[in-house]
Amino acid sequence: MYEDDETLKQIEAMRQELEYLRGRVNALETQERLEPKAGLPNTWLLSHNLLKRAFAVYGHYLLAGFLIAIPLLCIYIFLIMVFGFASYGLQ
Repeated sequence: MYEDDETLKQIEAMRQELEYLRGRVNALETQERLEPKAGLPNTWLLSHNLLKRAFAVYGHYLLAGFLIAIPLLCIYIFLIMVFGFASYGLQ
C-alpha cells in the first residue's frame, strides 16, 4: 500500500512537471513567432507581407537610381557650363 502511494505521488509530480514544461515550450514558441530571428536584419525585404517587400524593393531601386543619376547630372551640368563658356568666348 505504501508503494502505491509513493508511485501515485511520483506520477502526480511528473504530470505537474510535464504541464509546466508544456507551458514553457508554448511561451517560447509564441515569443519566437513575435520576435525576429537572430542574425537577420529587421527589414521590409524579409517581410511576409508582399506589399512591404514590393515597396522595399522599389525604394532601393529609387535610391540606387538617385545615387547613379546625381554624379552623372553633375558631370552633364559641368560639360554644359564648359561648352557654354567656350562658345561664348568664340563669338
